[in-house]
Amino acid sequence: MAAIKPVFILLLLMTMLGVFPIDVILPSIPALARHLGTQTQSITASIGLLTVLVALAQLVIGRASDRYGRKPLLLASLVVAIAGSIGCTYAQTATAFHAWRAIQAIGCGGFVLAHALVQDLFDAEQRTRQRIWLSTAGGVFISISPLFGVFLQTHAGWQGSFWVFALLASLAMLLAAKALPSSGKRHNFSTNVDSTPANPVRFSCAAAITMLGFVAHFSFIVLSPVVFLELLQTPANRYGLIMLCYGAAYLLGGMLAATVARRAMEFTQIRLGLALIAVGGGAMGAAHMFTGITSASLLGGACLMTCGVTLMRPAATTLAMNAIPGRAGSAAAGLNAMTFMGGGAISFLLGLSATEARWVLPTTWLVISGLGFALCRAAAMQPTPAVGAATAPALE
Repeated sequence: MAAIKPVFILLLLMTMLGVFPIDVILPSIPALARHLGTQTQSITASIGLLTVLVALAQLVIGRASDRYGRKPLLLASLVVAIAGSIGCTYAQTATAFHAWRAIQAIGCGGFVLAHALVQDLFDAEQRTRQRIWLSTAGGVFISISPLFGVFLQTHAGWQGSFWVFALLASLAMLLAAKALPSSGKRHNFSTNVDSTPANPVRFSCAAAITMLGFVAHFSFIVLSPVVFLELLQTPANRYGLIMLCYGAAYLLGGMLAATVARRAMEFTQIRLGLALIAVGGGAMGAAHMFTGITSASLLGGACLMTCGVTLMRPAATTLAMNAIPGRAGSAAAGLNAMTFMGGGAISFLLGLSATEARWVLPTTWLVISGLGFALCRAAAMQPTPAVGAATAPALE
C-alpha cells in the first residue's frame, strides 16, 4: 500500500489543478482587469475560453494516451500548462493574457488522464473507492477555492494563483516522473481487457448519469452567489462560511460513499445517490413552500444533494470506464467532455433563471433524480463486460 501513496497524491494534485485555473482566479478578476487595462467581462470570457479548450484538448490527449502511453502525455501536458501559467503572470495586454491562458488550457487537458490512471493502476474492487475520494476532494477544492483565491489575492496579488498553479503542477511532474510506470506504446495493464467488446450503450448511460451529478452540484455553485448575496443579502464572510459547510458535506458524503461501496455494487450506489438527490430537492422545495427561503433550507437541501452526488458519481464513472475496456484514455476523454460540455451548457441555462433559484434548484434536482433512475435502468439492462481484474503493476 505504501507504493500506491505517491500515485494517490498525484491524482489528488491533478484533481486540484483541474479546479485551480477556473475557481481560484475569480476573486482576482477585478485586479487583473485593472492591470491589463480591460473590462472584467474580458477576463471572465477567458474562463469560458479555458473551459472550452480544456474540453477539446481532453479529447485529443485522452485518445493519444491509448496509443503513446499515459506518462509521456501527462508530462508533456504539465509542461505546457506550467508554461501557460507562468506566461500569464508576465502578460501586459489582454491579448497576451488570453493567448497564454489558451496555452494553459491545452495543458490542463492532460488532467483527464486521472480517470484513465485509476483504471490502469487499480483493480476492479479499488477503482470506485479511489474515485470516491477523488470526487470528494474535488468537491472540497471547489468549495474552498473562493476563500483560497481571496487569500492569494490579498497576499500575492492576481499573479499568486498562477504561480501557485505552476508550483503544484511542477510537483505533479516530479511525482508522475517517479511514480508512474513506464510502458510501451499502449498503457493498458490488465491482461485480458483488450479482447472484451465495448458496450457503448452502457457507456453513454453511465456517462449521462455522471453529467447529471455534475449538473446537480454545479447548479448550486452557480446559483449560490445570487441566492445568498443578492436575494438573502448574506454578508460575504458568512457566505464563505456557508460554502465551507457545503465542502464539509462533501467529506461526509465521501465517508458515506466509501462505506456503501464496501457493501454494494455500483448500480446500488447510483440508486441510493439519486434517492438522496431527490430527498434534498423535495426537502428544499417543501421548506420553501411552507417557511419561505432561508439559508438553512438552502444549505440543508444542498448538503443532502451533495451526499447523493458523492455517492453516485464515482460509481457511474466506474461503470462508464468499464464499458470501454482497453481504451481508458478515450473513455475518460469522452466522459469528461460530455460532463463539462453538457453539464456546463445546462448549468448556463439554469443561471439565466437565477432569480427563481428557490424553485429552480429543487425542481432541477428532482428532475435529475428521475432521469438518473431511467438511465440507470437502461444501463442495467445491458450485458456486463468481463472487465479484467488483473493485479495492478508494481510502481516505480
